[in-house]
Amino acid sequence: MIGVEKLSLFLDPTDRSTAFIFADGAGAVVVGAADEVPRVVPTAQFAGADAHDAPTREAIAEAARRAVEPLADLAGGVEYKRHLVGVFTQRAIDALVTQAT
Repeated sequence: MIGVEKLSLFLDPTDRSTAFIFADGAGAVVVGAADEVPRVVPTAQFAGADAHDAPTREAIAEAARRAVEPLADLAGGVEYKRHLVGVFTQRAIDALVTQAT
């Protein structure tokens, strides 16, 4: 889980020497260890969404579950690993929301 803060509150938008460098919030979910290769979860549809909103957090977790293609092995089956991706994604979002408040 990658999160970025909103910086426009602290910038002078008329300062053309630095204002273009900084952008407001962005986020990404990168999933590894449940799949053979790390996956970047498409999260563009959640831009501007309220992470405090439980349905938004669940939708992001579901997007992460859909993005992975886990293999069954001694660490667990496909559905188990897919479920854990959603659980860990929600935990990461919860931690980010807690830190932001």
